[in-house]
Amino acid sequence: MNIPVEMRDGVGPFLPTPIRTSADLDQVIVPDIEESLGYVLDAVKMTQAELNGRVPLIGFGGSPWTLLCYAVQGQGSKTFDIAKEFCFKEEVLAHQLLQKITDTSIAYLRAKVAAGADAIQLFDSWGGLLSPEDYQKFSWPYLQQIVAALKDITPVIVFGKGCWFALP
Repeated sequence: MNIPVEMRDGVGPFLPTPIRTSADLDQVIVPDIEESLGYVLDAVKMTQAELNGRVPLIGFGGSPWTLLCYAVQGQGSKTFDIAKEFCFKEEVLAHQLLQKITDTSIAYLRAKVAAGADAIQLFDSWGGLLSPEDYQKFSWPYLQQIVAALKDITPVIVFGKGCWFALP
């Protein structure tokens, strides 16, 4: 998505250029999945061949909200305060970023299914940091878009850490 990510010892994912302004968002793209992530799709195909039907292969992805947290915060956090502040102060930009992440996720996860994933699991690792109202605004609608785009081709599992209020 044109968002550089580094894995740093003791830090985990680190984004040297977090998305915080309209100009930053203009640099974010919805990539060609085959071109950018073809190696992942090849790995899914090879894994499926090795499994030889013995067990289902679950492909996974992060929820748009969780990915926004890292993209805006710049690294992991216990509170993602910068990401939440961005959503409340720059709500239009936040929704634009969430939509770009959602569009990319749909293309990526559909490609994973085409490559051989038998089901998809979405991890909303940081959804529990939102209030129930904010979850309905910044997380659930984007998860619903992904589920709607995949449900006719594969089972979809949504795991929302700390999202007890979203069970219904």
